[in-house]
Amino acid sequence: MSDNIVVGIDMAKRKFDVAVWLDKHHYKTKIFSNDFTGFNEFIDWRKPSSNKKHLHL
Repeated sequence: MSDNIVVGIDMAKRKFDVAVWLDKHHYKTKIFSNDFTGFNEFIDWRKPSSNKKHLHL
């Protein structure tokens, strides 16, 4: 299994859409507000499905 997590982010003025690839055939998506609150919600959303200590954007 790879140590990498693939995350696609589409930034817009008021929101950003995120897609996280879980494996070859599965991914999950979510939309966040493009502000401090939305960024923190994104970080919290990623925590349960990842044991990674760092997220590099």
